[in-house]
Amino acid sequence: MPQKFRDRIPVGGMPAGLMTWYAPGQKAVALVTYWMAMIAGEPPRLRAAWPGRRDPRSLFWPGGDFVLNVPGDHDLQLLLRLVGSGRVCFDVEQDLAMPIAPASVVSAPRLAQWPVQLECRGGRVDSQPAEPEVAGEVALLHCNGNVVDVGTQLDFAKLMPFGVPNHGRL
Repeated sequence: MPQKFRDRIPVGGMPAGLMTWYAPGQKAVALVTYWMAMIAGEPPRLRAAWPGRRDPRSLFWPGGDFVLNVPGDHDLQLLLRLVGSGRVCFDVEQDLAMPIAPASVVSAPRLAQWPVQLECRGGRVDSQPAEPEVAGEVALLHCNGNVVDVGTQLDFAKLMPFGVPNHGRL
């Protein structure tokens, strides 16, 4: 008898943010990620968990652009409720009713009201690790309404940890 497989959602996992991209037809899609890592270098890179590999809304294409949106306190509570429902992938307009803005340098939507958005290009999903990961080149960073050129201005020490109040302000 065939089994229906579901992606595992980490028990007690704290979401790190929502990755957003345009699925076919320019539909804004969002995927909850449970961890993310910034890797300094030329260019800086981002890696994050990709828990929605079996969700049809998580269509992703090799070399695609995406934005990692990091929530503020209010949005983190929303993410926790969504994760509690057992879903990890969403239609931004229909499921989340969040306003989007086009990214500045990549072809992806961003959640402009969230405090941090990392625009990434050259995205690829690596299914080889035990848990799939997405990786991409960080092209631009939006932080509290300011645009930061990652090639000339990014100080990674100031980003540690940028999600914790009163720490790591840019």
